Amino acid sequence: MTSKAAWLGCIKSTMSELLDCTYRTRTQIKKEAVLAIQTERKDFMRSLFEDMVLLMAHAMRVTIASNDLERAIRLRGMNGI
Repeated sequence: MTSKAAWLGCIKSTMSELLDCTYRTRTQIKKEAVLAIQTERKDFMRSLFEDMVLLMAHAMRVTIASNDLERAIRLRGMNGI
């Protein structure tokens, strides 16, 4: 798990990029919003790993490989990430 301070810093940094403002600009985030983002991140990672396991099984392997991650991302249409 990511520490609370590191995770909040990541969220604020991303917000400043999206809002085109400086990182030092005072932005406030409600606890509920942080919890919602964490929940979505967890769900996203779980489904991504599920896709990777399916690709691994399809290739008749017992170990997840880096190309499974690349294929899962490509199949989801997230090439820009």
